[in-house]
Amino acid sequence: MILQILQNISKSYKSNRSLVLLFLFLSISLLHISSALANTGINPQIPYSGTIIQNDGTVLPSSNYRAKFLIYNSSGTVLYNEIRDGITNYAVTGISPALSVTDGRFEILLGSQNPINIVDLNDDSLWLELQLDLNNDTVYEEVFSPRRRIGSAVSAINSIKLVAGGDSLATTSTNNLYINSTGDLVFTGSLERMRILGTGGLRLSGATSGFVGLSPAAVAGNVTYTLPSAAPTTNGQVLSSTTAGVMSWSEVWSLAGNATTTAWNGTTGSRIGTTGNQPLVLATTSATAQDIRFFTGASGANERMRILSTGNVGIGVTAPTARLHLAAGTATASTAPLKFTSGTNLTTAEAGAMEWNGTNLFLTTSGSVRQTINQGLTATATLDFLSTNSSAYTDLTVTVTGAALNDVVALGIPNGSVPAANSNFTAWVSAANTVTVRFNNNSGVAQDPASGSFKVFVTKF
Repeated sequence: MILQILQNISKSYKSNRSLVLLFLFLSISLLHISSALANTGINPQIPYSGTIIQNDGTVLPSSNYRAKFLIYNSSGTVLYNEIRDGITNYAVTGISPALSVTDGRFEILLGSQNPINIVDLNDDSLWLELQLDLNNDTVYEEVFSPRRRIGSAVSAINSIKLVAGGDSLATTSTNNLYINSTGDLVFTGSLERMRILGTGGLRLSGATSGFVGLSPAAVAGNVTYTLPSAAPTTNGQVLSSTTAGVMSWSEVWSLAGNATTTAWNGTTGSRIGTTGNQPLVLATTSATAQDIRFFTGASGANERMRILSTGNVGIGVTAPTARLHLAAGTATASTAPLKFTSGTNLTTAEAGAMEWNGTNLFLTTSGSVRQTINQGLTATATLDFLSTNSSAYTDLTVTVTGAALNDVVALGIPNGSVPAANSNFTAWVSAANTVTVRFNNNSGVAQDPASGSFKVFVTKF
């Protein structure tokens, strides 16, 4: 990435010559630093170039000029300076050459004469100032301002602090990221939180105890776990056991406290607990079945739902034989196997949808036709009609609780009571909760239907 900063400054020469405008272009190349090579081959110098144009529009004549480059922090303190004057002698590089200007333009590498100590530039707000001695009299009469902010390159250079041997990115011992002597990348706070092993493995939450890790062979599907030496005391702590590199069980606790490291030991599958007495458990029943089971109650005593490896789901059923298999209801309140809440029907019927509007239950067919599911009241009664003359009838009644006038009635006639030709039975709701069954005799002779168990079905709308 190239960051260009344009600075327009006008200042007068001491000799009262015309004003000078300075256009500075600071080119900063971000460094891509490999942690493996971070301690060698890093060049912390900053490329810096610009063109100096006089107030009359002409460039500064080609020559060598004395110049100072100063880097300040946001508080106005000088953190670094480099003098280009052909006089200053730096211990590492020797005599610093004057600033060479050709057709008004100069290009330098800050740090090539006075080496940059990146520790000195450990600030996220840095400002660069240029001073010129145009008359070569050791007085720097041209101070170009305002200073221009820099920072990206220095921040990238600072990454060389990530070096082998334990040099830390952090400023305190309780907040470090470092590479240790064995090549592990270690993340720590007050305690170690994560480690990427030099062999490629990943370990979370602890260096030696307690915690989940991915082995270097994880690419082959192996995951290893270690068992902590004490019960969980921290929210989110992972407890797990190891069996030849294959997970046999694990627990993640959201509340500290009353669990033990032996809980569920030896049970295949994994456990996720909320507290010691009310766990939510997901477990495979065996290495091959791969079922998921959900438990509630103290220590997971009650299995409530199971998902088989086939995809069948059982609620209250441990061996579901359908995509959804519900346990039987009981006489106890609130134990019905299925219950609808009254709602509003869909604006557009959808095939396969079942709806309950509080009055009727509907099922929409594949043709997107919403149909009312027949709802009714039933009753069974033994009826023994008396002998009935021809062209006469006999009435008997059956009590059907909930029946109302104008409800539709269907009648089931016992085979032994079927009348002779030209005779029949009819039924209707004659009063609230009452269905009348009538025997009509049109056979031409008296008839006495045999006693039988008659069934009545009243359809409700």
